[in-house]
Amino acid sequence: MKVTFTVLGPPVPLARPRLGKGHVYTPKRSQYHKTRIGYAALAVRPRDWQRKGAYRVQADFYVLTARGDVDNFLKCVVDGLQGVLFNDDRDVLQVQARKILAFKDEMTVITVERTGECLKI
Repeated sequence: MKVTFTVLGPPVPLARPRLGKGHVYTPKRSQYHKTRIGYAALAVRPRDWQRKGAYRVQADFYVLTARGDVDNFLKCVVDGLQGVLFNDDRDVLQVQARKILAFKDEMTVITVERTGECLKI
């Protein structure tokens, strides 16, 4: 079983945690984008989707400029999907990410496929 969906707007890299006044926090821009990804996934998740298992995640990042690292974009996607399409990001066994130069609109196209049961190690 697999789902594919699009998150409109520029891809956002997962920013490093920051230290502020005695606590560690994720910058608001990254946190907001992770939340948007989670809600977009929730909107297309089938009723019989199982969050326990092994998963493959593919993300295509359409950008207007070459800015941003594809691995940091991918980290934001996987963190945003955690708890929505899979219980923990350690259940993601395969990832594929591409940064594609867009001519008009920036967006992220995400496909998540359940590939089977997780291995117990």
